Amino acid sequence: MELPLQYILEVFFQYVGNPKYKSYANVYYGSCPVCREGKSWLKKKRLSFLVSKNFLYCQNCQRGWSPFEWIKEVTGKDYNTILEEAKEFDSSIEEIINRHKKEEVAKKPNTHTLPFDSINLFDTLQVKYHLKEKVVVDCLRYIQNRRLDTAINRPRTFYVSLKDFVHKNRLVIPFTNREGKIAFYQTRAIYKEDEEPAKYLSKINGEKTVFGIDKIDENFDYLFIFEGPINAMFAYNGLAMGGIQISELQAKELEVFRFHKKIWVLDNPFVDEPAREKIENLIERNETVFIMPQEFRQYKDINDLCIAYNNNKVGTKFIVENSFKGMNALLRLKA
Repeated sequence: MELPLQYILEVFFQYVGNPKYKSYANVYYGSCPVCREGKSWLKKKRLSFLVSKNFLYCQNCQRGWSPFEWIKEVTGKDYNTILEEAKEFDSSIEEIINRHKKEEVAKKPNTHTLPFDSINLFDTLQVKYHLKEKVVVDCLRYIQNRRLDTAINRPRTFYVSLKDFVHKNRLVIPFTNREGKIAFYQTRAIYKEDEEPAKYLSKINGEKTVFGIDKIDENFDYLFIFEGPINAMFAYNGLAMGGIQISELQAKELEVFRFHKKIWVLDNPFVDEPAREKIENLIERNETVFIMPQEFRQYKDINDLCIAYNNNKVGTKFIVENSFKGMNALLRLKA
């Protein structure tokens, strides 16, 4: 029974321990899920899938299988189920391998401050050296077009990686802690095709911290809390959470400012339905929320508003005067 190679590899990567690929021999190998390598699971890799011969063999089991018989044994599925799955399976080999690589990255502890081989986009020498790289030029253009290089609450610099498996060719936005050290980062897609799986990606296996916490003026009564860091760059005492759910570490960081008045500033709910749902969620939590006033409702967010008016910040009075809570906030959402 001949099964599509893509389907065989999908099962192989799912069940084999620490699977690897030898390109020169066209062989996939790893720990055998049948014998569990004796007591050496994930330590020994004695199962091989010989692609050219369409055959699997384990040196520890001293057994060989056709792909169909091996899948039947390791999954416990019957003949018809395997045939149906194989017929409907449509992922490419490249997609399967890339997904596996990302899963492997996600399993490993991430102790790196920034993505692999990051380039400092505010370092003249580094930029000059890499200026032939299209993504470096495009990142610099994006920063300038979005006014990120002049925003009042911008980070000290931005980065881009040309090699990082997850974050390459994306704008890296560092989250600096109160001690001035980079504790977390998010990356923003520069190209449309990189917006899948997400426009923003966070540091894998990193504990989410608060963007802007290093620049807080403790003598100013308000904290303006944004979902994403780019909008937070345009507000004095602007913070970003990377979402509306606050992590344990973020809550601890905010505890220092427990007497400050906190206002959530999300995207314009009149042009962004997901933002409306998030704002309603915050209202239910009895939070104070900013509602974009009628005359500016064509703008998606604070960054768009500042670009339109050539401003490097949005006025704190503007945010405070258009912020509401409870029933008053719900009524403003319907106005």
